Amino acid sequence: LSLHDALPISLICPKHNKKYIGFYEETHLNIYSSLLRKYLNAQNTIYCYNHSDEVRKHVDDLDVIFMDVQMPEQDGISLAKELLDKNPKVVMVFLSEYDSYVWDSFAVDAIYYMRKRYFEKELPQVLEQIELKIKQREKDYVTLDDGKNVHHLNATHIIYAEAQKKDVRVVMDNSELLLRYQISRFEKNLRGHFFLKVHRSYIINPLYIKSLGERE
Repeated sequence: LSLHDALPISLICPKHNKKYIGFYEETHLNIYSSLLRKYLNAQNTIYCYNHSDEVRKHVDDLDVIFMDVQMPEQDGISLAKELLDKNPKVVMVFLSEYDSYVWDSFAVDAIYYMRKRYFEKELPQVLEQIELKIKQREKDYVTLDDGKNVHHLNATHIIYAEAQKKDVRVVMDNSELLLRYQISRFEKNLRGHFFLKVHRSYIINPLYIKSLGERE
């Protein structure tokens, strides 16, 4: 199975620890990455991390994360929530030998909970689900780079955008952002998401229109 694009994938497992001797060694990471390589084309990049700080630094560049649920410094569920807050487009897949964690994985919208002993058997099915999920999120999300930060916003949550001199104020259903951005550039980023430019300074999401009138 070849995914549709160059797809950075992160495998995260803890370093060798006496509590997990022979199970979370770096050689185990190599086994997972080798199995992934069998199903991915040469354009796909696989990164292997053994510390949560490393993936925090690179999460904006990743599309998929295969993550162990049990790690020494932080459990995988809480780390996944943290990473998704930073990059909500990333697709999470959890690895574990214990079925007891499967319900916790639903809290972070993980697409799959893989048991390590069935990793190779389940991998083709998981990769198919990953591809479908990525295609769906590409439709839903817009990526904005203002030169300082990269923002991944769910377009369905954007109510409107307002030009304010050299900035754009983006108002969402639960928060807002002020970006050093041109409104014309913002409009280009929203192509395909069916937004309306109702004024030279305003772009609105028609999903939030309740009524139309001459003075409204």
